[in-house]
Amino acid sequence: MDRLDINSMYGRNTIQEGGSHRSKTQKHSYSPPDVDNDTTTSISKLFKENRLLQKELDIVKQELAKEKVKTSMLENQINATRI
Repeated sequence: MDRLDINSMYGRNTIQEGGSHRSKTQKHSYSPPDVDNDTTTSISKLFKENRLLQKELDIVKQELAKEKVKTSMLENQINATRI
């Protein structure tokens, strides 16, 4: 039995979301019909900024961990010279 191509079942480059067809190349997500475009845009911007801040926080945490290792090594060297 031959496998069917899923695109032939549902159409080539379109998907259906909320009753409207959108191209797969567009990066849209589902938005409820009772939310206006300004709110959707604001939420998208908020999520984008949140992702950027999270990346920045992760970088700072990594740098902090490196500095903690350096600090502990220096403290060990200081303690070793006291003896």
